[in-house]
Amino acid sequence: MRRSVFARAAVILAFLAAAFTGCGDSGGGIGTLCAKDDACHSGLVCRQYICTKPCQGSSECGSNNTCSGGYCYEECEIKRDCSGLGAVCPSGTCRNPNPD
Repeated sequence: MRRSVFARAAVILAFLAAAFTGCGDSGGGIGTLCAKDDACHSGLVCRQYICTKPCQGSSECGSNNTCSGGYCYEECEIKRDCSGLGAVCPSGTCRNPNPD
């Protein structure tokens, strides 16, 4: 009886460890915390520190934002319109010149 309890506990712990480590996959799935795109599974982007699908249209990005290349960007006329630290306004959308 005692041995089967320990065996079950070992199986459960192994399952939980595999679930939380991703079984060796590189990158996280949708909803995983991230800092850059390479922290996400292939085909996902890191948006607001969360792995998610790339945007398909500006309606997915919220007001005063636009979708470009799968990413949401703030719309701007001048640099002061951008809220990100160090962001610039090169062509109507706020961009970070040093993403690293």
